[in-house]
Amino acid sequence: MRDIITDALLKARVYIEAGEQTYICYALGQCVRERKISPNTREHARRYIERQLGGSLTLDTWLSVHRRELYVDLVKAKNYRNRMRKIRLDWINHMVEVLNA
Repeated sequence: MRDIITDALLKARVYIEAGEQTYICYALGQCVRERKISPNTREHARRYIERQLGGSLTLDTWLSVHRRELYVDLVKAKNYRNRMRKIRLDWINHMVEVLNA
């Protein structure tokens, strides 16, 4: 199962990096639409992400609760979208590392 989730995250990462999608779950949906992963795989990856967020709906929300000062700085920044994209890419890398450990 870890390999399936890792593969899905890496495929979704491409859309985040290219700026085609903002949220990882939306990027997973695009992977399904383009038949790069199955709907079942998307669901497994989505559940994994939800567990990592611990009840927060998005990474933005998680940051606003757990890393408040960082989030406030991000929101004030003119390059908010680019910085959040970088944070999402780093988070995907982190999740892949954890899954492969």
